[in-house]
Amino acid sequence: RDGKDGRNGSGGRDGLLGKLTLIALNKPLEGDRPAASVTLADLKDKGFSLSQNRWETRTGATALFAPGSAIDDRYLMLVERRERSFLLRWNAPQSFSKFADKNVTLSLGKEDKIQVALPPDVWLEAKTQQKDNFTEFVVDNAILRGEATQLVSDGISGSGTNLQLTLTDRAGLSNLVGSKFRVKYQTTRSDPRFREVSDYTTQYEGEIPADLVKFNNNHFTFDLGKLPIDPQNFREGLGIQVEVVATRSFAGYSAEQTVVARDVIGPFH
Repeated sequence: RDGKDGRNGSGGRDGLLGKLTLIALNKPLEGDRPAASVTLADLKDKGFSLSQNRWETRTGATALFAPGSAIDDRYLMLVERRERSFLLRWNAPQSFSKFADKNVTLSLGKEDKIQVALPPDVWLEAKTQQKDNFTEFVVDNAILRGEATQLVSDGISGSGTNLQLTLTDRAGLSNLVGSKFRVKYQTTRSDPRFREVSDYTTQYEGEIPADLVKFNNNHFTFDLGKLPIDPQNFREGLGIQVEVVATRSFAGYSAEQTVVARDVIGPFH
């Protein structure tokens, strides 16, 4: 069949005025890189650069061209190119290898300083040194968050005033990591070692006095038998549950760990 008649097109419209972007450089302008996510290995001893172009919108473009030029009077001008470098200096005694693949975020902040955001599992004791367009990040000590919470119970021993609980730091970092302890000491007429018990009675709950905690070679010994409660709660044959909440801190970071030990007080412990 014959097709239908076509329609007349619509009238055209004036186009937009040309726009001016003014870049007063004698070399090609590079793109922005105000932030980046990189590994610590990328930063160590090699450094990394961030940059940002700062623009201003101005008026008066028509005065820069011959009379009658068809151009928008508003124009964009490059007023500054910010370029800053960042370098990681690893002075920590800990091996760098377990930190090398950790990603950090760098960002070019105010006053031309590079800000560094670390992943939550990386704890660094570090300082920042600013030298002109150069930021040096010096690490003096480093641990992983998981290493701060590796306390394990070595069991309960003794009875009476000699009743003790020992915790061991499997990571072996307690010479660097600070520790505060809260203790909940509970007793039961049942044997809590092999089944769940529901008849616990709380005899003490709170911070344990500092003089009742001894530290030696990554071992913490708690003198439970010297807690300020009735001595009958430390007698032989009594079932006990000891819950220790440890607050572990390093270089402004902190994490909590709970360790629970259950036993029956006896002469052979």
